Amino acid sequence: MLRAQLLLTLKKIETECFLYNNKLQILGVVKLLVIGEESSIDNLYSYYEFTIKKGVPVGSTVGRIGNRKILKFELLVENDNFEIDTENGVIRTKNEVQIPETYLDIKVTNRDYNEISKIVTVLIIVAQAHSNALVCLQNRIDLMVPENSPSGTFVGILTAGDNNLTRYILLGHPDAIVMDSNTGIISTTAPFDFEKENLYQFKAITYEIQGASLECHIFLHIIDKNDNAPKFGSSSYEVKVYEDAPVGLVIFQLDVDDLDTVGNERSWFGIKPDGRIFLTAPLDREYMVIHQLHINVYDQRPPERTFKATTTVKIIVLDINDNAPQFVSPLAYFIFNGTVPGTIIGLIHAVDPDLGHNGQLQYRILPWSNPEGLFMINPVLGYLLVRDQIDAEERKDYHLLVEAKDYGIPKRLSTIVSIAVTVLANNKGSPRLKSSYHIKIPENIPVGHTDIVTNVLFEIESGNEDGHFRISSTNGTITSNERLNATKKSSYNLVISMRSSNCTRKQTSIVLIEILNVDIKIAQFPDRIDKILYVGENMQGPYPVTIGVLRVIAADSGLNETLSYSLVQGNSTLFRVIPQTGKLQITEPLNYEIQDRYELVVQANDHTVSRRCSTMIIVTVVVLDVNDNVPIFEQPRYYIEVMENKPVEKNLTLLCLKATDNDKQEFSMIR
Repeated sequence: MLRAQLLLTLKKIETECFLYNNKLQILGVVKLLVIGEESSIDNLYSYYEFTIKKGVPVGSTVGRIGNRKILKFELLVENDNFEIDTENGVIRTKNEVQIPETYLDIKVTNRDYNEISKIVTVLIIVAQAHSNALVCLQNRIDLMVPENSPSGTFVGILTAGDNNLTRYILLGHPDAIVMDSNTGIISTTAPFDFEKENLYQFKAITYEIQGASLECHIFLHIIDKNDNAPKFGSSSYEVKVYEDAPVGLVIFQLDVDDLDTVGNERSWFGIKPDGRIFLTAPLDREYMVIHQLHINVYDQRPPERTFKATTTVKIIVLDINDNAPQFVSPLAYFIFNGTVPGTIIGLIHAVDPDLGHNGQLQYRILPWSNPEGLFMINPVLGYLLVRDQIDAEERKDYHLLVEAKDYGIPKRLSTIVSIAVTVLANNKGSPRLKSSYHIKIPENIPVGHTDIVTNVLFEIESGNEDGHFRISSTNGTITSNERLNATKKSSYNLVISMRSSNCTRKQTSIVLIEILNVDIKIAQFPDRIDKILYVGENMQGPYPVTIGVLRVIAADSGLNETLSYSLVQGNSTLFRVIPQTGKLQITEPLNYEIQDRYELVVQANDHTVSRRCSTMIIVTVVVLDVNDNVPIFEQPRYYIEVMENKPVEKNLTLLCLKATDNDKQEFSMIR
């Protein structure tokens, strides 16, 4: 199996010489250091996904990638909402998060082997009030949470109607799980341990204040993380074997124990001596799409000279239609008496994790739940509409069975939910748009900046032919699609239309967006010339060590308070820039023999809201050589045979030893 890969490294050689049978014998004692798999970062996934609740306080823990102290974590691009602890890989919030999805690219480096690094992508999803809702209409609900997740980790939301009228309780649940009785939010109170128990079963009961209740079974799956180092059965072994033992006899079997399943998850793959890779367990594309197997082959064993070849096998798991759609939209909607046909009641939405046609959905209302044909649904978009005149005096409550079915081949999968529609008294206060709005924004405002108008269904009718703006159809958020330039166009007139859910007549308003010209005074580095720094290799710590200070000259007084510095190009593992001071530091010793010159690009950013400009400088770091490498013999062991009593010539050469030194120039001369 590939679960425990071991590397045997030559640590030390002690030699002893003596004469036996007229021959000079050289004995060597070889000590081997066994390095376990925990020194590698290959066990990390290349993609992680975490979910947090909307409105969590600043400083809340989102999740964690990796749990090895030998790993170092760094955001490739700074983020306004999230930060990562460089020591332990814990991601936390640093502002109130409003964006529903955020992608973070994180560089993970092995502290012991600095040249080994990996880029990890993390998706953080902010759960809305109806997001991740687990509808208690089925008898079974499956939840998942990674082991070692901190207290307060979001697990899911249980919903069964109007939260104002519904309460929730858990029965037989583990102590590390808690649920808010009012909201149905399920979260953790302590970390779980996959190795102790990886599946919990308990019940959830939802009941209405008026007396109705519903029971469902919850299965909580604990996801394994790589948090256990491989272990040998003993710290040392002694093997006795007769000298006439035949070739091919197995004389010993090392026993290695590793409680984790990460890396070759669930022992999915095995490898035969002839190099054939085979499948040992079922695969799941939704659990893991790509498997990276690292395979080594050796031609012989130490102490002889050993050569190794390494290759990586990338296994891509193709999708089949094995997931039914899951509804994530609310199950209750309200309309007013006398609502005209064609009015949109709400958006019915389901998700399917399968790909392509397997994940494309079609919606329909089952005919027997809508015998009078009062309602209809858009089969592609899921909009639920009024089809015929509805009279509250005849009937106030409707229960529609809505089906979501995928286009999977060879078999289509479907899910059915019950949608409640309640008819209310006439609405006398429909939303109204003002006749016009006037918005002023600076020309260098970031792409994606928003201005909120109100909270109904919107469309941009005209004035946006170049596509500079977009508007949310549900909350009226106007967003910029690209950087604006006041010199090219100083104002935009957008005609916005609105209609409420109970009225097909559109209201229109003119939104005047005025682009403000910004007079930018840019800070510059002194003389605007590149900088050269000379640094000796293997400098004394403690690290990080400052090797220079990069400062700009501000054009405005007080501008330095709004400046920050960042390393935008170059080796971000060996070098870093302190954002507040511009100090350039090395995080570990430099090695002249590996690389003697580094090119870095440092950027100074002005964070003034009206400005937001930057300037850059190229920094060349020249590494100076020191005598830090010992000579190394070409072979770790030599054999010499000398006959006794044979006349010895003067200056007879018995052996020619050859050694090398990795240092340069005078430091590499061997005597």
